[in-house]
Amino acid sequence: MTTAVFTIASLLIASVAAAAVLYQAWLLRFSIKVQSLLALDQKFSETYKGTRHLAASELINNKPGTNLDDVLDFLDTIGLLVRRGALDEEMVWHTFFYWIFGYWHAAKAHIEREREKNPLVWNYLPDLYNRVLAFEKKKGKGRLADSGLVPTEDDVKEFLQDESGHEPITFAKISPPR
Repeated sequence: MTTAVFTIASLLIASVAAAAVLYQAWLLRFSIKVQSLLALDQKFSETYKGTRHLAASELINNKPGTNLDDVLDFLDTIGLLVRRGALDEEMVWHTFFYWIFGYWHAAKAHIEREREKNPLVWNYLPDLYNRVLAFEKKKGKGRLADSGLVPTEDDVKEFLQDESGHEPITFAKISPPR
């Protein structure tokens, strides 16, 4: 009988230890995902800031170039990392939705042209867009969510103006000389 008690106690202790190991592994994986996301956010906010300004200017001038391609490459890499499970889908939505949604709509014609030439270009971007869009439909609130998540031409122009770092100049903003 004591052997049976010791066997049951050993199994119970082994089960608790295994559960603790699994929990620690989950915490480590989660921590790595958070650190990766924060590093990407910092890179996009700081290192890619100038590239994003130039990419938006390229789109405003209807002359997509290497800066736009670099931004789309960055977002495509995020898409790959999400698909492979290296980044959490909801955290990516929370951190990058504005740019994924904005660049997708602003550069859609360019994306389609380039993907017609080479279907592997920005291969993960459409899936990433659809994933974050699904989260936005589920959790997003506000004018954009209320509009069915279809940006107007003015929304796209406003996004590009914000990204380019230039405020549009209108006659209403120009005051007469004194």
